[in-house]
Formats: sequence, structure tokens, C-alpha cells
Amino acid sequence: CGVAENAAPAFVKAVREASKDLKDSNFNVMLSAYSCLSSLVLAVGGAKGEGGGDGPPSPAPAYLLGLCARAGVEKAADKKLGKEALGLLGLALRAARPGQRPAVVEAVASALKK
Repeated sequence: CGVAENAAPAFVKAVREASKDLKDSNFNVMLSAYSCLSSLVLAVGGAKGEGGGDGPPSPAPAYLLGLCARAGVEKAADKKLGKEALGLLGLALRAARPGQRPAVVEAVASALKK
């Protein structure tokens, strides 16, 4: 994962800034932001074992999974973005390793309280 893992924080920052912290009202901006986050989760945490083998995927960073989970919950009821938001939430939940799951669930709970 090397390059993607090292670039992840800067990439997430750019996505958040471009989408007004994932609260932009423009459908295309948000759709692109969700697509970027999904791709990053898969690039950083979705690679199979070392060298593309059959090993388990590398874990995506907890902060990234939490961000995806919160964004997914916050827009799940949106008429236009609901499907994409739920896809992002599902990806975060599936990508979380056992040790990361409490942080992802906390992010979901936090988003539900708003």
C-alpha cells in the first residue's frame, strides 16, 4: 500500500476542503467526494496481502473509516445521495478490522445524534 497509505491524509484533506467538509449541497461534488473516499479505502485497505496474494486485506486507517461511516449516515436519507451514502457506510463497516470496529460504530452513533 505504501504510496496510497502515505498520501491518504493529504488526499482526505483535499476531498474535505473541496466538498465543504462533506456538507456541500452540490450533488456532483458530493458524489465525487464519496467516490474518492471509497477509492481511497479500497486503495489503502483493500489490497490483498503483500504482493496481491491471497492474504487478508491491509487495514484502512480508523480515521478514514470513521469519516466514511459518518458521511454515510449523515446523507443516508438524502433522496439523491442516499444510495451512494449507504454504499460508503457499508464499505466502512466491511473494511473495519475487529480492533477498528468500536471506532467505526462510535462514528455512526455520533452521526446519528446530530
